Amino acid sequence: MDADVGAWGIQWSTADPSAAAVLAQLTPQKKLSSVAFTRLDGRAVLVTAGDKSVRLWDVGSGQPIGKGMTGHTAWVASLAVADLGGRPVAVTGSLDGTARLWDLTSRKKLGQPLEGHHGCVNAVALTEVDGQPVVVTGDSDAVRI
Repeated sequence: MDADVGAWGIQWSTADPSAAAVLAQLTPQKKLSSVAFTRLDGRAVLVTAGDKSVRLWDVGSGQPIGKGMTGHTAWVASLAVADLGGRPVAVTGSLDGTARLWDLTSRKKLGQPLEGHHGCVNAVALTEVDGQPVVVTGDSDAVRI
C-alpha cells in the first residue's frame, strides 16, 4: 500500500495498512525532520520531529499518543531514541542551539536543555555505556558528549 506524505511527495510502500495509516496521519507536523521507531508499553511507536515539537504515534492504530511534546523554541532538526535503564528516552536537537531529553512514557522533558552549541544541533545520539547514559550532540562546528 502506498501513502503520499508531505510536501516532497515521498512514497512509502508497505504491506501493513496500519503503517500507511500512521504515515498518512502525519499532516499535523506538515514537514518532518526526523523519525524513529521504538516500543512503548509493548506496542510499536513512531516518534516524529518537526516544527517545535516531538510527537508519538501508535503504529497499530495510526493514532497520535497524547499531545506533542514541546520545549524547543525553534525547529526540531534531529531525533534519536534508545532504551535507557529500562525506559524509552528520546534526544532532540534544534535550531535553537539546544538538545533536550524526553521520557517517552510520561511524555515529559528530562532535566534542563543541553546547551553549548552555537548553531543548529543537527545530529544527536544516545546510548548506555557501563550502565551510564551517554548523549552525543553535534552542529556544523562541534561535537559534544
